[in-house]
Amino acid sequence: MREEALDYWDPNNAAGEGRAGLPDGYAQLDPARIFNVHLRDFRHTSAGKLEWCAVGDGEFDNLGQIRALLKSGYQGLFNLETHYRHPTAKPPLRALR
Repeated sequence: MREEALDYWDPNNAAGEGRAGLPDGYAQLDPARIFNVHLRDFRHTSAGKLEWCAVGDGEFDNLGQIRALLKSGYQGLFNLETHYRHPTAKPPLRALR
């Protein structure tokens, strides 16, 4: 990767896959190069399987990640990802076609 290249930070992918998320994975990054951060949450089932859940209901410290980013001067984007679907949610419109 070129030194001046920008990147996105998806700490849930890292942590959910057993790699360093927050704070260790984040500490290895140059915050000045991050322009986009994905926010979502996950938990592990009793069988050890990863499942997406509502932000705040899982294992990832999204608030801690946001605080660390803002403390380092982050001014980029936050994306709330939609991997999680509430059990009583209506199907997406494309599924109704």
